[in-house]
Amino acid sequence: MKEIMLNKSFAGGYGSDSEDEHPHEIMNLFQTDDGEIYIYVPPYGGYDTKSHDVGYILLTSEWHQKATEVLYLVSGLTLMHHGGLEAEPEERKAQKKEIIERNICYGGKLLSEINTEEKTFYMTFKADKVVRPKKRMFLVWDKTSNNFVKNADTITITLPDDYKYQRQRGYITEFQNYYRQLKEIIEDQNSEYWEEKNYPEKAPKDFAIPPIPFHFLKLIHKEYDETIYTNLFFEFFSKNPVLFNSFAREVLKIPEDDSYTMKKEVQAVKGKGRIDLLAEGNNHVIAIENKIKSSLHGIDKREEISQLTKYVQFIEKGFSGKKETHYFLFEPNYNEIDIAYFDKGAGGVKFQPVCYSEIYRFFKKHIDAFKSGEHGQYAEDFVNSLRVHTETMRETVERKFLSVIQKNGTV
Repeated sequence: MKEIMLNKSFAGGYGSDSEDEHPHEIMNLFQTDDGEIYIYVPPYGGYDTKSHDVGYILLTSEWHQKATEVLYLVSGLTLMHHGGLEAEPEERKAQKKEIIERNICYGGKLLSEINTEEKTFYMTFKADKVVRPKKRMFLVWDKTSNNFVKNADTITITLPDDYKYQRQRGYITEFQNYYRQLKEIIEDQNSEYWEEKNYPEKAPKDFAIPPIPFHFLKLIHKEYDETIYTNLFFEFFSKNPVLFNSFAREVLKIPEDDSYTMKKEVQAVKGKGRIDLLAEGNNHVIAIENKIKSSLHGIDKREEISQLTKYVQFIEKGFSGKKETHYFLFEPNYNEIDIAYFDKGAGGVKFQPVCYSEIYRFFKKHIDAFKSGEHGQYAEDFVNSLRVHTETMRETVERKFLSVIQKNGTV
């Protein structure tokens, strides 16, 4: 029986950390100019035909605490090379010839002009369909349970085996006891789980790409440095109390102004575990955890709780009954899974996610007041640096793919 491949799209920081990096799987999100769909399977576009026979691909997010989000389902696969994980020169030459003969173009540009990296295949499969889940869909591996949960916003499929999906690809075969369950969902004929619309669209030939403004963090290659942003939030919030009260009202939805004292890196767990930002007022305490690239850590396997839960325990012990407590998690929009989602102790209960797009909109709205406060000379740069983290992963890679076509450069 045909296997189900799991493949991580845009894994790690490659493609999002630098404007000079263009993941080749960007092509998966576009039709060719002739309306066909070709799929590139990371890391090198190769596929081991001797060991595997794939019928479907689930393009997923990163693996996080034995869970991953299904972003797209790819079906109707035709293999476009003769096997192998990396392209030999002759194989790549043969594919390039086929690209020219078939006129496989995106926005008027041949695929072989877009992907010029020597060791990669140009394409792995030709596909009939790429569709998205109707709701956010998560695969969760847990030895202790085997259930299927649907609610208003998500579909969670809990699979019983301790599946290892550590690199960019994995396979689910008929010998694994959850294969049939997942195959039934994939082959659902009534579109209960999948959108009917074939997702990719053609890359436009004439388009305008909104630029990402230059800023000082880009100059020093620190625009993805979590600690830098935490320090900047601390400086701007602590030195501009009026601005922080506005932020608390408009973004954090705390209606009452307060006289806050801002602290950073507050030790909550002896030896390790520090709360990024802690704002203590007369009536309110606000804990903020800032996450850009790092994940939750410090999971206690006996208690199945993370650092967030321990932060809540620390704060509730010190302030419960005395002041109103609030918990927030700052996250970039390209995080496909909310970092707190699978935290059994705090996710969705205490720590509330705040996307960087909300933070960006706030500072854009209040830019004049921001400029007039302390450190105001850095306001424009700071706001421009936030802009980087407001795009979803799809928006980021789409912009880059179109940019490559427009510049007539190479990947």
